[in-house]
Formats: sequence, structure tokens, C-alpha cells
Amino acid sequence: MWKLSPDIDLSSENIPAADAERQRRTAAEILERLAHRPGQVLADEVGMGKTFVALAIAASVVRATRYEQPVVVMVPSSVVDKWPRDWNSFAQGLSDASDIKVSGAIRHGTDFLKLLDDPPDRRSHIIFLTHGALTRTINDPFVKLSLLKKAVGRRKDLQNRLPAITRDAATLVSDKRFNNTPLVTELLNTHERHWMKVWNNHSAALLDDDPVPLVFADAIDSKVLEPLRDALVELPINRSSNFEKRLGSAKKALAAAMRGAWEDGLRKLDLTLPLLILDEAHHVKNDNTMAALFANDAADTDLEALRGPLGGIFERMLFLTATPFQLGHHELLSVLGRFTGVRWENAEDRAAFEASLDDIGTALDAAQAAAATFQKRWSALDPREDAALSRATNFEEPLGDELSAAGRAALHEGRVAQSVIGEAERKLRPWIIRHLKTSDTERRQYRAGAAVVSPGAADRGLPVDDDAALPFLLAGRADAVSRLTKTEGGATRSLFSYGIASSYETYLRTRATGQSDLDDAADASTQRVESPEVQWYLDRIAQYLPDDPEKLSAHPKIAATVKRTVQLWSAGHKVLIFCFYQETGRALRLHIARALERRTLDLARVSMSMDGQSDNDVKVALDRLSDRLFRSDTSSFRRLRAEIESWLPALDKTSRELLVDIVIRFLRTQSFLVRFAAPNAGMTVDDLWSVVDSASPGSVSLKSRVISFATFLSRRTAEDRGRILDVLATAKTGDITIDDFDPAENSSQHVSIAPNVRLANGQVGRETRQKLMASFNSPFFPDVLVASSIMAEGVDLHTACRHVIHHDLDWNPATLEQRTGRLDRLGSAAILEKQPIAVDEPYLGGTHDEKMYRVVKARERWFGVVMGDSRTVGAAGDQSLDLPLPHSLARLLTMDFSTSGQPPASTHSLP
Repeated sequence: MWKLSPDIDLSSENIPAADAERQRRTAAEILERLAHRPGQVLADEVGMGKTFVALAIAASVVRATRYEQPVVVMVPSSVVDKWPRDWNSFAQGLSDASDIKVSGAIRHGTDFLKLLDDPPDRRSHIIFLTHGALTRTINDPFVKLSLLKKAVGRRKDLQNRLPAITRDAATLVSDKRFNNTPLVTELLNTHERHWMKVWNNHSAALLDDDPVPLVFADAIDSKVLEPLRDALVELPINRSSNFEKRLGSAKKALAAAMRGAWEDGLRKLDLTLPLLILDEAHHVKNDNTMAALFANDAADTDLEALRGPLGGIFERMLFLTATPFQLGHHELLSVLGRFTGVRWENAEDRAAFEASLDDIGTALDAAQAAAATFQKRWSALDPREDAALSRATNFEEPLGDELSAAGRAALHEGRVAQSVIGEAERKLRPWIIRHLKTSDTERRQYRAGAAVVSPGAADRGLPVDDDAALPFLLAGRADAVSRLTKTEGGATRSLFSYGIASSYETYLRTRATGQSDLDDAADASTQRVESPEVQWYLDRIAQYLPDDPEKLSAHPKIAATVKRTVQLWSAGHKVLIFCFYQETGRALRLHIARALERRTLDLARVSMSMDGQSDNDVKVALDRLSDRLFRSDTSSFRRLRAEIESWLPALDKTSRELLVDIVIRFLRTQSFLVRFAAPNAGMTVDDLWSVVDSASPGSVSLKSRVISFATFLSRRTAEDRGRILDVLATAKTGDITIDDFDPAENSSQHVSIAPNVRLANGQVGRETRQKLMASFNSPFFPDVLVASSIMAEGVDLHTACRHVIHHDLDWNPATLEQRTGRLDRLGSAAILEKQPIAVDEPYLGGTHDEKMYRVVKARERWFGVVMGDSRTVGAAGDQSLDLPLPHSLARLLTMDFSTSGQPPASTHSLP
């Protein structure tokens, strides 16, 4: 059916040859499988280059189908701008990419349909479309005017209303540009295919494309416009006392018609597109709007049956996700079930596919039961009686005389589990490809609970000291009472316990408003305070919480996260922190910035022998030292510039000069001088130079990091390189400032915040987030990035950071994996430093926080069995067991979906 284009080269200096070959092999295998199956799931671990595999497949399909119809790549809105940039990088590996045109980021359904309308010479062959673009409310004024035109049609009673419609068009379509009566009149009397020409004849704001997608306009059913017609009949020709009311009714009817016409028009689109590539496909695991988009309930015996808007349009589907399920394998089955939305040749093929899903579900149920039985047997073993099991390499080991009855029973259940899991793997393998990262060395280091601040601490949570215990106990009681007294359909999320476990600020937000803002959650849960019983507990909690803003940082988990961050920062590392609540994000930014400022001044006071002097005196002394070292009229400064420029031969002259300026701006900051240079009053440029060239942190000097960054820039397109350098050149480096930040970053206390600590959540503007990603991936500011779920998928934050702190945990192991995956990628700082990704998971002992930690780790183990997990393969199994499971046995209980494994089992094929 489709073959991989022979000129595709996925190798680069940033990617090891083995990884490039694995990516090419994967792309070829998926194309081969799509000849016989409706879809595939590419579930490589995070950071293994799924994007480039998908682009290789897209380019190959475009060429194999002779450029007739586009491949659609649907991606989360937060990363839709990244895909076109990745295409530019990918295209450099093609011998000639000029034959393939790609779109920019398409965020609106009408823009998508306009692209489908384009003639062959202007057609985009690969379209990057955001999730939800086809399900959002459509407010395009041209499409609204088109509906008005179709509603009027040839009806005489509505023809009489045309003067009123023309007069009030700007109000009806909510666009002042349509106040031009002659223009609107001509548009209403002209077919939509000529509207661009008409508009450009009347308006200075020229259009470069047809404003109404004809593929949509021609599919609108006249029946959905009846309510609009009824409202237009009532539209007064002359202004009267009830004019505004009737105009408002017509406007509402037009909005309703837009919704109905859009959904109906999408259903009736007569399109056949070769391939849909869906990024972050785990978002369709539930019956939500994303999933419904691909529903396809049409049967050949009922041509009028309803179907999802995109059902039956795509010939094949490719889903990308590192985490195809989170809570259980039923979610994986739901993801696979979306393949029913392809264009089926006949009902028999679809029925056979659905039957195969039932078989897979039955096999996975049996595998989970067998794995649970084995784990129960193994966890009950006495490590002294059955110590021989620690050297077992398979479940057939002849260890009978050395084992207890329980040990022999555990081996038996292991054999059963291995067989049952193997059968589930055989059935699932034809639909999934998953590769794991190599585990020759430890790839990640985990510290949880108390170990975050006290390495070597036992398996326990962070302690809640006596002074803080009462509010936590009362919050738990408030939740329990609230659940007993909540109204029908009320919120069930334990916001009081959740909030207080995250930060005092989040709890106080819950207390003050009756709700807590969940970062970036479209369905942010709320919990209204209604019962006197709950109110009593909340009043008591408020009495015990600190009322001094300075003391808010004493929250046990906030304090641990701040302490760990300061430790890492002092050692020269960047830190990525994920949290769940908006107020916690702002609080962390504030408390960390204050702590880093204190640490900076304390270190400077010691190194500059200024004991007993004020903070302001220390700051003035640092500024004087910086001004002296970096005076532009000195020979030492000119020598410094020349030396830095000599590091950057890979860059063009303009980029080289700009990066030299950026490096110098960074070197002169108090943050750099204090952390790396131990400044003193007699410090010289030569002293500074020895620091720049010395190995720190991670045995990698700043010079080496800058050279590596310059090499990275040299491989970007000129446009992308310019964008990154512009971000760095305009970034704030002043040590204490309150301006030039997105307002959403600021704490409610409105105090000064250092620019080396930044916040990126859903409330921060998209442009600001893009800039923060670019600067965090450099050797320069910011040093600490506090992030939310909007930064947890599809973005790269790995080139300068290998430390992540999950301040707030999650019930879903996949959520934590996606977050950590922002750092665990090809070309990461961890690889440069030859050090593991450091993952900190603070949780409060004896609270719901600890329960969440225990549950998510148990779920993570089952995910590792089904999908494989390189964090455990090659490690000593589950260390929470008294007798750890040897990694050789763990491998036997882990499914293998790599292309280097056994070939796919025979299964249902398509013609």
C-alpha cells in the first residue's frame, strides 16, 4: 500500500546512529502494517523521537498518494507551533523537500476546510490541526453571512428583509467590517466562490484565500436553517421600540444555526483523506469530545445513521502516545477502539476488527489477574527462607530443594503469569509498536517523600510537624463532613485535603472562594461551602494557619521543595517543578525566588568578607564588581569578547555577535558570579575566565555548554535560530525586578521576584510560554521553571536541565511519566553530563498525599508489565517487596512491542 520514501534520512549529529536507524525501521514497519490494518499506535517511551517517525510516515504517504489529498496531523494546541518547526528540521534530511507543502498551525475548523478547498498548486500536503479545532463553536463572520444568504434563498418574505439584513449585518455577524452596505449587498447576491474577489474590490484589507470553505457551504442542509428563517422574518425593516429585542433574537438564532450547520456540514463532507496522525492520543481514551469526533456508527444497512464528524473520512489512523493508558488497560482498548472511525470497505471487516478487540480485552483481563496473583504470592515470601530466588533467571529454575512451599508456589504462579501475559502480548502486538530506552546505565534516580531533603531516609513521607498537624487533621474532617452533606451532583474532589497538602495559599483560596483553581483543567472542580458543620471546621483551620506571608513558606511540602531547589541551584543546576494548582505555582515562584535571593546574598557576604554588612551593601558591592569586570573600554573586556566569539565558529556572524552579547549579560549577573565564581573585591577577568572554563555542574563547563548550545542553534533554520536568540537577547537578567512579567506569574503579595525563577501555567500567555521554553533550554536564565500540566506534554525542556520535582503528584502514573519525559529525551542535558535524570516526588506522610503516592506506584507497576518500562527493566524490580523481584524475572513478565521483537501475529487484515 505505502512504502517509506527512500530519500528519508533521520540521522543527525544530535541523534545516535542506532536511534536514527530504529526510527527509520519503525516508520517502515508502520507503513507496512497500515496496508492490512485500520490503524497503529506508536507508543515509544517519551523522548524517543515519535514526532520525526510520524513526519517520515506523513511524507511517505503524501508521495505514495501522488499529492492528491493531505495528511492531517492533529496535535494539542500547546504544541501546534512546534510541529511546523520540527518539519523544517526533518526536511533537512530529505534530498529535496520542495515537493511537499506543509501548513502552519491551524486552530480553527474553517481554516482547515479552506485548505481542503485550495487548488492543487496551492494545496498543503500536510496539515497541522489543533485538538478541538473541529468541535469548537464557530464564530467566523463570513460563514455567518453565508448562512444568512442561504437562509434567505428565494423566499419572498425574506427577500423583503434583505435591506434590514444588510443594514444590520455588522451586528448579526459581530464584525464591524460588515458596516459597508454596498459590500454586504454584493456579497449576499454573489456565490461564495467569488467572495474574495468582491471583498478585495471593496476593502483595503485584502483577503488571500476564499473566506468561506466551499466544501462546507455546499454541505449545509437547508433544514437546520429553519429557526434562523423564523427569526429573520421578525427582523424589523424600520427601527421601532422592540427593534433591539428582535435584532437580538435574530443574532441568537444565527449563533444556534452556526452550531447546527457546522456539525451537520461536517457530517456530510464527501471527503476521503489517506491518513490521520493524532498526537497525544491518550486524550481520546474516554468518551469525551475528542473521542466523539471520530465516532463512526454508520452501517451499510442504514445510510442515514448518525456518525461522528470525521467518521469514515480517513482511510487509516496513526496514534502517537507514550502512555496509551493510565488507570487500566480498558483505556488502551478504548484508544484502539477509535480505529472504528476509518473508512471501512465493508461491514464484515469492521465486525472482525471489533471481535479482535474483544479478544484482546479478554486476554488483558486474564494477564492482569495472573500478574496480581503472582505479585501476591511473591510479596508473601520470606527473604531468608527463599533467598535462592534472588539468583533465579527464569521460572523453570530447579530450586525446589532450596525453597519453601511458598517459594515453589511463587515460581508456579510466575510460570502461569508468563504464559498468560505472553498470550496477551501476541494478540496486542499487531496494533502497537513501543520501544524502550536502553538501560545500560541507570537512566533515572528517584527520591520520594522524606528522601527528597534527607537522602537515605526510610520509605516514608515528609513529616508534618506538631505545629502544622492540626490544620491537616481538620481539613480531612472537613472533607469527610462535606462528602456527607454535599448536595446532589455536588463536587466530590477532596479540595480541602488536596489544597492544604499542596500549599497554604491554595487552601486559603479554597477557604475564601469555596473553590480551588486547578491549573489548566477545563473542568476545574469546585466545592461550595454550604453546611454549618463544614464551616465550623474551616473556621478552626483558619485560626491555626500562619497569617504572616513570610511564614506561608513553612508549609511542610513547600519548605521541602524550596530547600531541594536551593540545594540544586547552589550546585549549578537548573530545576523544573510541576504543580497542580495556580496558587501553588505562584507561591512556589515567590518562596523559591526569596530563598535564592537570601542564598545569593549569604554566599556573597562570605566570599567578599562582608560579615555584618547589610543586604543593600552586599548588592552594591556586587554591582561595582560586575561594572569593573565588564567595562567595555578595557582590553580585558575586548579579550573576553574575542575568546567567547572563538567558541562559536558554527554560527553566522550576526548570530555569533548576538550570542556573545547574551553570554556576557549572563556572566555579569549576581546569580552567576556568586554561584560559580566566589567573587571578591580583587577578582580579575582571568579569575572569571578560569571559572567559565572549569567543570561545573555535572562535570561540564559553562564554555562547553555554550559551545553545545551554539551547535544546536547552527542546526536550526535561520528563522528559528533568530527567534531563540531574540528571546534570549530580550530576557530580563536584572537580579531583582517586578516588571516585564506576565501578570499571571505574580504572587498575590505583589513583591519583587528575581527573573531566574519563572512560572509557566495555563494562565500565562502562550507567547510568554514559548519564550520561557526557548530560554529554559539555554545555559542562561531562568534557572528554575515552575510549570503546570500545560507544559507536561509535547514540549522539550531537556537541553539544559536534568532535575524535575513533582511538587503535586497525580493518581495517574502516565501524568508523572509525561512530566518527567520533558527532560528524558534524545539530546538531553543528562546525556551531555552522563548523569541520570533526577526525579523528586515529595509527599506528606500520613495524609491523602501518601495514599496517592502508594496508589500511583501500584498502577505504574501494571503499566510497566503491559507496555514495558525501561526504568524497571534492568533494575532490581519492585524494591518495596521484602524479596526484590530479580530483573531477569521482571523481563519475562513484561510485554515486548518493539520492532526488533517477534513479527506481528496474524490478525484481521483489510483489503
